[in-house]
Amino acid sequence: MPLFAQRTFSRKEKTIIGALGIAIAFGVAAAAHFLESGSLEVLAWVVGVPLLLLSASLLFGQAAKTDKGIMLPFTLYLAGGIVIVFGIMFALDKSWSAFLQALFFGGGLIALGEVRRRDEPSDHA
Repeated sequence: MPLFAQRTFSRKEKTIIGALGIAIAFGVAAAAHFLESGSLEVLAWVVGVPLLLLSASLLFGQAAKTDKGIMLPFTLYLAGGIVIVFGIMFALDKSWSAFLQALFFGGGLIALGEVRRRDEPSDHA
């Protein structure tokens, strides 16, 4: 069996995963706000925002209606770019660990968008 075997999720599973993702994203944001920890703020922006977008897509977006994946390649490129911009902002604040986290996470989103773009059926064929 391949390492990343594709599995389609039922509508109920997508709803549960999406709701849990949104709850976790809001939990991270609440913890960052109430605990006033710098590292939790980084976690809230770098992980919480993309997790919120992906979870909302599972609940309400195209992924909720089809089995084509969670997000379009353009959306993954955009989310990756936003995360990298936040990483640059952290670097300007001399928060190097946050910069590296954002750089790797944003780069991963962009790489995933590229893989999804290559896997899309071509209109030229």
